[in-house]
Amino acid sequence: MARGKRKKSSTGIYQIIIRGNEKKNIFLDDQDKDKFIFVLKTKILETDSELYGYCLMENHAHLILKEGLRGIADVMKRVNISYAGYFNKKYKRTGHLFQDRFKSRPLEDDKYLLTVIRYIHNSPVEAGIVKRVEDYSFSSYNEYINEKREIVKVEKILKLISADIKKAQTEFIELSKKTIRDNVMDIRKDKDETDKEENMRIKNFLKINNLSLTQIEKNKILRNKVVVKLYINLKISAIKIGYVLNLSRVSIHSIVRDYKNRTK
Repeated sequence: MARGKRKKSSTGIYQIIIRGNEKKNIFLDDQDKDKFIFVLKTKILETDSELYGYCLMENHAHLILKEGLRGIADVMKRVNISYAGYFNKKYKRTGHLFQDRFKSRPLEDDKYLLTVIRYIHNSPVEAGIVKRVEDYSFSSYNEYINEKREIVKVEKILKLISADIKKAQTEFIELSKKTIRDNVMDIRKDKDETDKEENMRIKNFLKINNLSLTQIEKNKILRNKVVVKLYINLKISAIKIGYVLNLSRVSIHSIVRDYKNRTK
């Protein structure tokens, strides 16, 4: 079936999501995230585009971009080709790094634009990676609340709140603490489909390895090994692992983080 045309934004501003091919991770360490930010900055300057927000996760990234001399498809093509070249060379791999087509949604309302920025900044908290938005290093949140500016046109967004930047920053911090109820474009598939798929993969993993939930619950070392296998190798969500093994998302990410630190 032919893909539909992208919806054009009257403001030129879009929410964009890029994701790893087959949902695989596109960032394996902090150096990768730093490199992606550098590539993004370079390509934005090349195309006279503007970045209003970003958040880099493990297998996907959120961007809020205003197109300039080139359309968003051209900007993202430049970013993806450059970063994929770096990634494939570093990890001695071949093939596609990203899914064939990135997701985009026009942002044509100032209030909704602010909502989406808050939403993507909150992604690491929702995923259980950090407890507070400001604790995550690879989003644009800290550019909004601090003086240091890297690649994000912070002032343009803050001025939607108040002409007084200091006042706008204070209000932005308070806004970021509020629950978001708007319908924001997300990375997730249909929830029922995802649940069925992940349940089956966990069931198969336990069967192949002759494991029971009782065994796992009684043995902390075994439990941690299972968490790492499910999360890193099988790409099962922290939410689903936590539900099955009776662990919080924070605990899941802590176990995975400890494993990665030990194996560096």
